[in-house]
This record gives sequence, structure tokens and C-alpha cells, in this order.
Amino acid sequence: MSAVPTPRLTPEQYLELDRRSERRSEYHDAQMYPIETATINHGRIQGNLYTALRERLKNTPCEAIVSSVRVSIPRYKRYTYPDLIVACGKLELEDRNRDTLLNPTVVFEILSPSTAGFDRGDKFTFYRSIASLQEYVLVSQDRLQIERYRREDEQNWHLEAMAGVEATLRFESIQAAIPFSEIYAKVDLIPD
Repeated sequence: MSAVPTPRLTPEQYLELDRRSERRSEYHDAQMYPIETATINHGRIQGNLYTALRERLKNTPCEAIVSSVRVSIPRYKRYTYPDLIVACGKLELEDRNRDTLLNPTVVFEILSPSTAGFDRGDKFTFYRSIASLQEYVLVSQDRLQIERYRREDEQNWHLEAMAGVEATLRFESIQAAIPFSEIYAKVDLIPD
């Protein structure tokens, strides 16, 4: 999330501006924050995850959706653009524009130095308020490292931290697994 906000807006004003804009922005604390430009590593990881999930979910009631879809977080009056979403069953959309999802099952954020703290902290707090959300995945873009949070009940989330070339990202909510070798294919990593 960029550090330069716009003036205070109502959710309706934000949606109107965001829908007309060529550049997407998230909505937090009544302000719009332009989304940062992605790196090559970010794009590769996002593409690799989308391709792997699309293949694994093709005969299920779930689907992978890339970052062009907004997620509404009604309890906190927030709007975000996760890097990748998995939604299962009938998509619940906020309004007739059909561009804002209400029921994600899995949300992915690919970490960057400027957003990692927010993604792990406040943003995760906001996402936890979405009843349909079962798993939240934070993906490092320069190390073989992924954190997966899984909902255990209304109050508790279980963290599984994975690292290394032999690791596999496993999902309970969608019954899928993706080896790190697929997720990080062609990604330039920082040597340990």
C-alpha cells in the first residue's frame, strides 16, 4: 500500500473513482491508496500460482481469480485487491457492477518490503472478519518462504511457515497442494 493517500472519501465515492481510474487503489480509513507497481518476481509468482491453482481447481466448485477483482471487507469498510483469490461456490458480489467479491475462501498477498508489515498486521485483521475466508497466504517474492494461516474457529488461526526448495504449499479448504518448485519457477531469489 502506497504511503500517499488521497482526501477522505465515502465508500461510494471511492468505488466511483476506482472504477473510473486506470490505476487501482485500495480503500482504508476513508482514503484511497494507489497500489504499487509489481516487480518481475511478483508477476512471476502470481502467474505461477494462478496457473497451478486453475489446473488443480478445474473440476471443483472453486476458482482462482487474479488481482483485478476487488474484495469488500464490510465490517471495517475497507476494499482491497489481493494478489490472488480463490472463491468456492456461488460468487457473492457487492453490487450490479460485479467487480467486488464478498466471499473469498483463500486470499494471497505477495509480500514486498513496503507492504509486508501491513499485510501481516492490520490487513490480516481486516481479512479475518470475512466469514468465508478459510486461509490467508503470504508469499515472499525473494526467498523460498511462505506463511499460510488457516482458520480453526471464529477466534483462532493456525500459522504454518514453510521454506526451502523441497517444501509444498498445502490447502485444507480447497484440497490442493503446490510444490514450491512450481510457485517459484523462474523467480530470481536472494541467495541464503
